[in-house]
Amino acid sequence: MKFNILKPALAALVLVGTACTANYLDINTNPYEPSEDDMQTDGYIIGSALTSLASTVVSTDVNTAQFTDVLLGGPMGGYYSTTGGFTRTIMNYNPTDDWTNVFMYSDRTIPVLYSNLRELKKVTDDPIVLAIADIIKVAAMHRVTDAYGPIPYSMIGENGQIQVPYDSQEKVYDKFFEELDAAIKVLTEHRTDAISAKADYIYGGSARERWPHNRSSNRSSMRTRLKPARWPNRP
Repeated sequence: MKFNILKPALAALVLVGTACTANYLDINTNPYEPSEDDMQTDGYIIGSALTSLASTVVSTDVNTAQFTDVLLGGPMGGYYSTTGGFTRTIMNYNPTDDWTNVFMYSDRTIPVLYSNLRELKKVTDDPIVLAIADIIKVAAMHRVTDAYGPIPYSMIGENGQIQVPYDSQEKVYDKFFEELDAAIKVLTEHRTDAISAKADYIYGGSARERWPHNRSSNRSSMRTRLKPARWPNRP
């Protein structure tokens, strides 16, 4: 008798549970926000990710750009010096911690770069887009290794790892050249193709013309930094 009483009760619970979850997505979707399908229109979501990637080369954040390219790059490159009443500066080799939040210590370089790369790979498998992303990644990270020498690079993001070993600068540069060569191969194979101009706010989606030139500029810039004794056969 107890068993017969429990059966209707169990059935009622199942029906209630089904009713609660039947419209789960509709109930929990904000009607005032665009869906992922909406953001695919005109390549918006791809353009957003590529623009964020580009901001890791030269930051669009005023403080990050100032500390990186003005207060660090300017004096250390011999272009100009800091003035005013600052006594603890990068130029004097005694900066305060907030002056050195650049490159590997910045939350606007590596974290932004790799989070957007990961997002890009989720929303597209377009070889042109991913090749462009690799070119931007090399442009950003080659500034990092030029500042520090050995850096974590080849294993970043593998198997979801947060902490990865450092690579020698020689290995980092070899990886750069490998990635740039692979990117230009893809762009050459798709030289008659393009991505949405609205997805590529830098060059308007041209796979054939502008991005290969950017890659070549990257490559030439890196070549000037190589020591012939360490890379004697590097073209």
